[in-house]
Amino acid sequence: MGVKVVGIDTLSVEKYDTNDFTVHKTLLRNEVLIVEGLCLKDVIPGKYKYICMPALIKDSDGAPARVVLIQDGLNSEREGDIFADH
Repeated sequence: MGVKVVGIDTLSVEKYDTNDFTVHKTLLRNEVLIVEGLCLKDVIPGKYKYICMPALIKDSDGAPARVVLIQDGLNSEREGDIFADH
């Protein structure tokens, strides 16, 4: 479907007690990046560009990241647009 990144404002895309990590495996197998733990409570619904700057950690399968949203009021069909709707 063209999804490249999934961002979520909880600590994980998984169900709390999971042992199989189905959601992670499914997304990553399809080359969809996962950004967890976002703070979206003050984001106004709309279309945004995002910049995600992970801290690279050697031999790690994850990393903390700074994520910035930029409200996009011009051409909303460009690659990288995201929708904030909560």
